[in-house]
Amino acid sequence: MIQPQHFSDVELFKLLQHKDKNAFSLIYDTYAPSLYGALLKIVKNDKRASEILEKVFFNIWNECKTLDYTNQSLFVWMYSITYKMAKAELLDLAQNEQTASELVA
Repeated sequence: MIQPQHFSDVELFKLLQHKDKNAFSLIYDTYAPSLYGALLKIVKNDKRASEILEKVFFNIWNECKTLDYTNQSLFVWMYSITYKMAKAELLDLAQNEQTASELVA
């Protein structure tokens, strides 16, 4: 297992871009709990927070070669992805509720 103190955020991201599963596991184990906590504050629903977190890491794994990572911290970069996905999820939910209420009215 890769030890986090041996790699900078940039190095971890480069390993991730090369589809290193150990780097992905390390990143997940390190950051998922904090990102999940942030999601709970945003969406206020355990199941929805878990689903969004899964989508976030799925997106990071599948799109890491095309995602823009600058020299900010890896956590800040991942938090920004998480926040955007949570807000998009809430917007979709609100639009679906609006559509449903219009159909009932």
